[in-house]
Amino acid sequence: MAGPTLLILTPQEISAATRKDVETLVSTLSGGLTSGIGKAQDFHIAGRPFFMWFGSEFTDHNVDPDLPADTPLGFEPQGQIALVAMCNQIVDHILLATLTSRIATVLDGIILLDGDLHLDEMTRGFAGLTRVGSHSHTATAEFMHFWMESGDFRLPK
Repeated sequence: MAGPTLLILTPQEISAATRKDVETLVSTLSGGLTSGIGKAQDFHIAGRPFFMWFGSEFTDHNVDPDLPADTPLGFEPQGQIALVAMCNQIVDHILLATLTSRIATVLDGIILLDGDLHLDEMTRGFAGLTRVGSHSHTATAEFMHFWMESGDFRLPK
């Protein structure tokens, strides 16, 4: 069964140089990328399968279009990177969240979570998580690290 998907939204378009930097980071952590289906690239971390693809424009329709431009992202998304875990065990969720957080930090991006979040009270109160649609939230890398350590971690699908 396929696992969760996370999007990294970036304030700048994904240039060829940025794409190369991300591919290098993922290759270093995974041992290499292979061509996947269409624009997707396959890779493995700790023997677990993942894939990613790059988009030049933010195209998610789950973000409320009536939100002010400075809320909650702080920027108008210009690019996106999708990362998908191909399995659904907790190890896949942790590896995906860790990799996504590293890339988001490097690119000054923010992470889009689609689906219902089941968070304990302490996690809900931690800064860095914002609802942007009926079932969508954005999260900072700092929030993702806090959430992973909370004991209440499971990405939405």
